[in-house]
Amino acid sequence: MYYDMYEGLTCARPEPGQFIKPLLRNIIGCILHNQHLAPEEPVFLGNNCDTWKDDLSAFFDDGLPQIVHCCPRLFQLPFPHPFLNKKNVRLEVLTQGINEMIPDRRGGGWAALQQMMCRNSSRVPHNSGDFQGTVKAGVKRLQQALRDCVTHIKPNDGQCPLPSINDTQEEQERQGLGAATVWLYDQVTTVGVPVDLSACPRRSSEGLNFIYKRAWEMLLAVALIYYGADTAERQKDGQKGRPGEDGRIQGPPELRRAIINGKGTPKAKADAWHEARLKSYSSLALFLTFGVAGWFHCQTDRRKFNIRDVFSLYTLANEMAHAKVSINSILYHGSSTKSAPSRIPSPWQLLNNHLIRLLTEANVGQPQLDWYDAVIIWEEGLTLDRLAPLMMKDFLSEVLVGGPSLSTTATDVPDVEGYRGLEDEWTLRAKRMLLGAEDHQLMLLQRLEANGVITTESGEEEAPDGEEEAPDGEGDIS
Repeated sequence: MYYDMYEGLTCARPEPGQFIKPLLRNIIGCILHNQHLAPEEPVFLGNNCDTWKDDLSAFFDDGLPQIVHCCPRLFQLPFPHPFLNKKNVRLEVLTQGINEMIPDRRGGGWAALQQMMCRNSSRVPHNSGDFQGTVKAGVKRLQQALRDCVTHIKPNDGQCPLPSINDTQEEQERQGLGAATVWLYDQVTTVGVPVDLSACPRRSSEGLNFIYKRAWEMLLAVALIYYGADTAERQKDGQKGRPGEDGRIQGPPELRRAIINGKGTPKAKADAWHEARLKSYSSLALFLTFGVAGWFHCQTDRRKFNIRDVFSLYTLANEMAHAKVSINSILYHGSSTKSAPSRIPSPWQLLNNHLIRLLTEANVGQPQLDWYDAVIIWEEGLTLDRLAPLMMKDFLSEVLVGGPSLSTTATDVPDVEGYRGLEDEWTLRAKRMLLGAEDHQLMLLQRLEANGVITTESGEEEAPDGEEEAPDGEGDIS
C-alpha cells in the first residue's frame, strides 16, 4: 500500500493530501478510542499560595536548565513505549546506526525517529553522536518556552468567579461583589513577571512562540490535506476545479492551484509557500507520532527533510493506530506475563489532549469538515494564554512523577545524574505550585472566607464589622 503512495510523491513538489487523508482518518479514530480509556484528572496552579511569586522566580534561575534535563520524557519517547518494542518492530533495525556519525546520510523521517530515542548516557549531553547539537537546541527551546509561560499565567487558571448552583438571586447579589473584588485584586497582583527580564538572558531565540507556531502549522496541514484530497478527487472525476455543492473546498481554479502548488505567484513567494507547506505537514506528522515532545528538536531545519521523509512519519503513526496505539495511549510499566502492569503517567498529557481536542472537535478525520465551525474552534482554543498554563502544569507533573525515556538500544536510560539536591528542591516546589481539584477548591473557599465574602460553615456572606482586611493582608484595596 505504502509503495504506491511513495511513488506518487516522487515528482517535483508533490501533493500528498490524497495519500495522507485516509491515514489521518485511521490515526484520529485510534486517538478517539484511547481518549475514552484515559480521562485526565483536573489539576490547578496554586497562584494564591504565599510562595507563588518566589516559586515563579525559580523559572529564571540557573537551576531550570538542569531540572529540564532531568525530565527527558519532555523531549524524548517514554520507556516502555507501547509500540516501539520487540512485539511490533525489529529492534535491531530500529536502533541500527543511531550512535554512528553519519549526519548527511540519514533520511529526514528516520532521523526524527532516532532523535526521539537518542539518549545513550545518564549524563548531559544526552547524546554523543549526530544528535547532540540538535537535541541541545531543542532542550533550550523547551527551557525558554517554560520561562515565556510565566507571563501568560492567570489567577485561578483564568476562570472567572461563578455563583454556586444553589445560590438564590439575593445570595448572588450579596456575594458577587466580594468575589469580584477578590478576583480583580488577584488580577492586579499577578500582572508582570516577578524578576527583571533584562537580567535574565534568553536560553533560546525560540520559546513558547515556537510551539505556538507549530500548533498553527499543524492546523494548516489539516486544511492542505483536505485541499489536496479534494483536488485529486475532482481531477479523477474530470471536474478540473469546478465548484461543487457538497461542502468541499471551492474557489477559482487559479486560487486552488496557488494554494496547492504556489503556481501563479512570483518564484520567491512560491518557494516560501512550498516551505510553509512542508513545515506544516511536518508539524502535524510529528504531533501524531510523538506528541508535543517531537516539536522541540525534530525536523527544525527544512533543508534536511522532504515530503517523503514527512510522509514516512504518517505511515508510522498509521501503523501505531493499527496496533491501537496513539500519542494518548495509556502507558504501563511492567510485564503482563509475570505480574499485572502498573500504569505510569504520560508526559505532556494536558497539552497533548488540548491539541487533540482542537482536531477532534472540528471533526478532523471525517470525510468533510465544516470549515467555518473549525476556524472558530481553532481561534478560540489556540492562544498563548491557553497553551501556557497547560505547558507549565505538564512540566510540574513531570518533575513530580517523571519516568525513564527510550534509549539508543530501545531499553530505558538511567536517570540523569548529578542533580539530586536540585531535584528534591524542585519536587517540593512542584507540590506547592500544582494542586488537585479538592485542594484547589479548598484554597478558593479559604480565600473567600478570609476576605469576608463567605463563611465556610454557611456559605453565606459575612457581614463586615468595621473596615475589612484586604486580600492576603496586603493592605486596603479600595
